[in-house]
Amino acid sequence: DGERVFIPGGTNIGWASWGLHRNKAVFGEDAELYRPERWLDARDPEKLEQMRKVVDLNFGYGKYYCLGRPVALSELHKVVFEVSGD
Repeated sequence: DGERVFIPGGTNIGWASWGLHRNKAVFGEDAELYRPERWLDARDPEKLEQMRKVVDLNFGYGKYYCLGRPVALSELHKVVFEVSGD
């Protein structure tokens, strides 16, 4: 963790989202379960930030940023508001 690795310019980098989102070190021992309340249960701000950074990998950055991200996030925020509010 935190190890710096030099990657030459022009190198293509990829990752397996399926594996990243089941990382027990990031999401807990039940990482393979669909449990959205893990975001509400997270008490440690650093842990919450770590989870957010892993999830943000799905959307990319810069000129390759996913154009659907604002729509996906607004739908998620709407669901959380509707489910949590009575």
